[in-house]
Amino acid sequence: MVTLIGIENGEKMKTCIGAVYQDEYVRENNQWLIAKRVGNFEWQDKVEVTLW
Repeated sequence: MVTLIGIENGEKMKTCIGAVYQDEYVRENNQWLIAKRVGNFEWQDKVEVTLW
């Protein structure tokens, strides 16, 4: 799940996105790194963030 916070039309918004990633990895300098990523975004929910 990806969560983003941003401003839209002057309002603070939280967007949650359900995503499935298909990654290909490569090992460099004793670390595993993402060489290629394909993202499939399955759903999205956006709500205004309100302060208490």
